[in-house]
Formats: sequence, structure tokens, C-alpha cells
Amino acid sequence: MDLRWKTASSPLPRLAAGQESQKCSQGESEVGIMSFIKAGNRKLEISNEDKVFYPDSGITKGELVEYYKRAGDMIIPYMKDRPLTMRRFPDGIEGNSFYQKNAPKGIPDWIKTEAVKNREGGTTNHIICNDVATLIFITNYGNITPHIWLSKLDDLDKPDKIIIDLDPPGDDFKAVRSAVKLIYELLTDELDLPVFLMLTGSKGVHVVLPLRPKNKFDEVRDFASELADFLAQNHPRELTTEVRKSKREGRLFLDVARNAYAQTGVAPYSVRAIENAPVAAPVNYGELSDKSMNAQKYNIKNIFKRMGQVKDPWKEINRHRFSLGRAREKFERLKSKV
Repeated sequence: MDLRWKTASSPLPRLAAGQESQKCSQGESEVGIMSFIKAGNRKLEISNEDKVFYPDSGITKGELVEYYKRAGDMIIPYMKDRPLTMRRFPDGIEGNSFYQKNAPKGIPDWIKTEAVKNREGGTTNHIICNDVATLIFITNYGNITPHIWLSKLDDLDKPDKIIIDLDPPGDDFKAVRSAVKLIYELLTDELDLPVFLMLTGSKGVHVVLPLRPKNKFDEVRDFASELADFLAQNHPRELTTEVRKSKREGRLFLDVARNAYAQTGVAPYSVRAIENAPVAAPVNYGELSDKSMNAQKYNIKNIFKRMGQVKDPWKEINRHRFSLGRAREKFERLKSKV
């Protein structure tokens, strides 16, 4: 089966023959033109599609909506059944932004939501983005980057992945490339773990380990922290786990803070709120040896060309889930040899 995306040479058609000027009702800050777009059997209103969201590159809200419609079938499997946090930019990336966990009041009944228990008490009514129509709907609310939980609705306290976020000093992607090599060698060669990589679309790379959802977050976070500490101790000139930037001394930070209940990660193929609209793009390990590679290499205008040529590197990620217990046993044996 061909897993490549089909590329299109023209933008998505709009159902805008009956456009009319009306007051926006979805958190927009001004009156504008309302148009429509179809996703599956849903016809969605899109407000202010001509509003420029990325001033320097001139990318509009409408172009962002079109990207998510076109890429939606690729993105949704990674978001399915996971609580969602929106980061909304009603006036584009240079305007005010805010995180929103609770689903907005008055959303359509067809959008799935879930009341999720908070550790500190009470509940949060999260949107569950299980279809392209919902993805377009939240984009119309000014959401640029969907942030999703590391666990799914069937057991929210048991994650199905570990994320190690490689945060370089400044914009030094060479440091990221070197760190990936060190981490990849440890995880694959020494521990025989499956490793999946994603350019964050910002500065670094997410190292993602698909996990069987059998252990609670506390156990998973402890394991991730121990891995990061081991790496930093064995490569003290290149890597650190120091949270305070003043103590990192130019070293790349191994961030494992996302491995906790209610924490989130950027959804694969989602767009970042950075000029040129870079995309969080899964990549193969061998691609990082390309010296032209950087965290923002792919964006909403060139990602489809790539996916017309390269199979999705994460397509089979769920088939490679590993047992935390066995991984810990191997890790303990490794530590005893060092």
C-alpha cells in the first residue's frame, strides 16, 4: 500500500459563493467576511479567512485552515482519543495568545468532548479531535498548534509514549544533530528500544519512544528522568538536565517534563506559531545527517512535496510499542557495567 500523501497543485475549493459580511462569533476580535469549507459531511463556517496570521510571510488564516484540511487525514490518527489543549492566536502570531483547555461554550453537539478529572480536583472539559472537521473548527477559533496528551481516553493515567525534548542553546541545530546520535546509539544499540524522531518546527527535536500503556505516569517519568540523567552524566560536555538556563553553560537540555499526567506534546504535522508556518515533521534518523536539516525545514508550503516522496516515518509507530519493565531491566544491566 502506498503510504505517501497525494499532492495537489491547486488550493482547496471553497464553498464561498454566498459569502456575506457578518459579525464573527468564534472569538475573533473584529467584524469580517464569513465563508465556508466542507470536511466530510460537515460544512463549516470560517471567519476572516483573509486575516494575515503571519505578517512577514503573509500567510493568512484561510491558508492555515486549508493546510489542516489537506493534512488532516495524516494528523488525526495521532490525535485520536487524546485530550486537546488549544493555544489560540485570534489576531495572528504577533497578537495576544492564550492556552485554552476547556472546550468553548456553545460548540456544536457533533464535536466530541470529555470531562477529564484534574489531579487538584474538579474536571476540565477537553475537546477530543477525532476528525478533520473538528481540526478545522478549532483552527477557525485561532488555534495554530494542537497540543495533545501522551495518554488516551481508555486510561488517561497510563501514557503510550515517552518524549525527550532536545532543547539546544540558541539556534544551534548542530548540537541537536550530535545529541540525537548519542541518544539514538544508547536507546537502539544498548537498550534495543524503538526510537522515532520529530523536528519540532521550533528549535529542536522530539525523541519519541512508543510505549505499551501498562504503567502509570509516575513510573514512566522516573524512567525518562533516569535515561536523561544517564546520558548527561556520560556526556557532560554536550548534554545537561539542568532546568535553569543559567546552569546549562551552552549545553543541550534534555527535557522530560512532558512525561506527566495532563502534560502535552505538539501533535505530528501540526503548524507552529513562527514565521513561515513551520511544521512539526516526523523524520527518519538518517535524514538528520543532511547538513541542511534544521528544526524548521518543513512548512505548510513544502511539506506536501516531501510527503509525496517519502512515506510517513511514524506510520507504524504503534506496532513498535515496548514494555517498560523489560526496558528497565536492560537499563539496570547497562548501568551495572558502567
